[in-house]
Amino acid sequence: MHSPHIPTCASCNLCFARNDSVFNTLTAQELQELEDAKTYVSFGDGELIFKERQRPFGIYIIQEGKVKISKHGYEGREYIVRFARNGNIIGYRSFFDGEPYSCSATTISEALLCFVPGNTIIDLIRRNSGLALQFMKHLAQDLKHAEEKAISIAHKPVRERVAESIIILKEVYGFEHDNNIIDVSLKRDEIAGIAGTSRETVTRILSELNEEKIVLLEGRKIRILAPEKLHAIAFRSF
Repeated sequence: MHSPHIPTCASCNLCFARNDSVFNTLTAQELQELEDAKTYVSFGDGELIFKERQRPFGIYIIQEGKVKISKHGYEGREYIVRFARNGNIIGYRSFFDGEPYSCSATTISEALLCFVPGNTIIDLIRRNSGLALQFMKHLAQDLKHAEEKAISIAHKPVRERVAESIIILKEVYGFEHDNNIIDVSLKRDEIAGIAGTSRETVTRILSELNEEKIVLLEGRKIRILAPEKLHAIAFRSF
């Protein structure tokens, strides 16, 4: 579970992550209420934020860092539902649904998160219709991405799914400073969890893409050498 270290947090009014979050509609007074209620917590790489079947008591906002949202299925295999980054909220669907978490959230880098208690969220939504609309838009976007992923896994060959997974990682986390290394470090098991296949299959396909000079594997990092070719592989079935 999370580390006990509680770092100093900047004011919500000054937080750069707020502009990319659902809370960008709040007034100065409402932001102060949010700031007074939140808890700011640091996590190490690979730490569990919450897990399946736990009861939610609020929502988390990623101030800094990278997080994967995943489920464990047949034979304990991990399936990654989505990734999250700075400014994203996690755990909100289960909170609003009033059900235990359906997925687990785990850091894939060091991370700093704000936890906002549920009663604060509900009170703000009752007084700010813009916040309610933002949550609705966020939920609609997540549902769209889930539908697209379900269709991809159901209809695409595995090579296409692995290529699409690389593109998803690039779209979520972007590149490092040299503009072609994806700014996230993942194990082969985790890439398999995105593509809905086995670690062995992912290792083989990544090796093929490496040999074809479409990507260059650098440990757990992936450098995209031929983005057009990668995109053509990922989406040629559709």
